[in-house]
Amino acid sequence: MKKIRSGQTVSFLSAIFLLAVSISARIDRIDIFDKAGNSLLFVEFEYDADGKNTGRSVYASDSTFLRRTVFVNDNTGKRIREVSFDFNNDTIGRTEFSTIGNKPGISVFDQFKLDQFGAPVSYSANGENSYDIYHNGSVVYKMRYSSNAGGDLSRIEVLSPQNELLYYASVSTPSSSVKGYTGGATVVPKITFSANHFHLSADFNSVTDVKLCIYDLSGRLVSVPFSKRLKPGLFKGQFSIDEPGRRLPGGVYIARLYINDKASASTHRFINKAGSLR
Repeated sequence: MKKIRSGQTVSFLSAIFLLAVSISARIDRIDIFDKAGNSLLFVEFEYDADGKNTGRSVYASDSTFLRRTVFVNDNTGKRIREVSFDFNNDTIGRTEFSTIGNKPGISVFDQFKLDQFGAPVSYSANGENSYDIYHNGSVVYKMRYSSNAGGDLSRIEVLSPQNELLYYASVSTPSSSVKGYTGGATVVPKITFSANHFHLSADFNSVTDVKLCIYDLSGRLVSVPFSKRLKPGLFKGQFSIDEPGRRLPGGVYIARLYINDKASASTHRFINKAGSLR
């Protein structure tokens, strides 16, 4: 019976947390930590204009881009497969959804079609907001999740079969991912790109520090084209992607927006060719 190797732990944890996401409402981002609070990964989710989850991107804790995943649905809209790509858009793996007995399950394959875990990972409910995670027919982890006062999923915990905390994830939803703006009708700050400029729109209910950081795919900070303290109210602006006197070289980059020093759900991957942004 094939065991999960230590080197596969992070991939296995990602699979577990994504099982939790599959049974939850809209989520913008999850940050995964070990029991000591050390950051391991974070995952950001993509949605279309109708609010349908279409993909996600996974980053190391230092913001190094790891993979982007897109979803494949059948003709009824049910998700049957996910395909993952690296920053060159080369396929690096896929996830197949299935039913194991009466339990929902997933199998993870690499680019060579080798099963990463040797057997599907599945789960079943075990009380309110609690699930057992199965591998090779045995419970290998337990998963427990909790919600905030507004009813949004806010924390996922992974425990041993003996209920010892092993890992946890903080969950950001549209109403919780960014603090310091629109206490009533929440409007998530958004960034979009055109030519060699970015556009920022947001509605703040208090004085708010806003910063846009540009990273290369190794996670190295290469530019901070915007960093200001903004007044309460609606804000819209267009700004150059380049710092004054310093042009961003051609390449693939990650743009991340920070609100009061907290990363928001507004993260974009873009290609800068010969000084122009696409």
